[in-house]
Amino acid sequence: MIGPSTMLPNAFEKLQLSVGCYVQLAVKVKNNKVSEIVNEISKKCIGCRTLFDGKNYVYTDQPCPTYQIPDKFPHLEEANKFVAKNHTIPESTRLASICYNKDTVIFNCNHSSSDGGYMKMLLDHVCGRETPKDTQAKIHTSIIDALSDQLANTNGKISTMTTPIRNYRKKQEKEYAIYTLIEFPIKEKMSKVTEKMMLAATLSASAYNKMLTSIASQLAVNARRYMKNPDWSHCNIDSLIVADAHTSIVTKYAKLIIDELSALLRKDMQEKLNNGEALRSVNHLYKRTYPKQ
Repeated sequence: MIGPSTMLPNAFEKLQLSVGCYVQLAVKVKNNKVSEIVNEISKKCIGCRTLFDGKNYVYTDQPCPTYQIPDKFPHLEEANKFVAKNHTIPESTRLASICYNKDTVIFNCNHSSSDGGYMKMLLDHVCGRETPKDTQAKIHTSIIDALSDQLANTNGKISTMTTPIRNYRKKQEKEYAIYTLIEFPIKEKMSKVTEKMMLAATLSASAYNKMLTSIASQLAVNARRYMKNPDWSHCNIDSLIVADAHTSIVTKYAKLIIDELSALLRKDMQEKLNNGEALRSVNHLYKRTYPKQ
């Protein structure tokens, strides 16, 4: 293992740590592959060898916490819920844990040391596909360091849009929030998935508010697209942008059809990916000060 044994989290990572935000990867595997995949995840993923002591990330050479779970779950959704509720360990113990049964492996990692792009890379690895170089780093590389040159040349403010949900009831601590399940039954090649998800979220919020609102949606962006050689130390390299159709469905555009709204969202999203909006967002998200949770 190489690199420093401790590191301070950046501002956004502190927020992710304080609210207990986790990312999961769950896969069904052949029985004889379970042990092999558990070992591969344990070796590759930096969250398996990192803890947070309340101030710093700290490297440990102790084995990653690994738990055998029941075989009773008919679907990965139920297994995910069980793991989230029963095997999300304190960050002071480890940032990640691995759970398994006879045909399932679940990697449960704090968002400060993982993101969707990282989970995709991990899935590619366990499926035998080519993945980036493994630098054997003790602790992950902060997005601020990974994109330091790009961020130094990025200026300007980010665009924001907020649609308040009026019928809101604050959750009590005893209520356990995990995720919103979105399933796509795959029969043929999928198209325009991003636009459809943006519209689904926006129109659902409008229905919940009992009024039609502007068409815009926040998107997570894999910021590795701005790097020449991303590797396994780049665990949490995501940003946020707001894709905006720049129209309101309560005005003269009321007769726009879904496909036209989708095209407007896609156009704005692509423009912002090309003009550095995601990098401006990194400067805003990862370098600011957040209120204590």
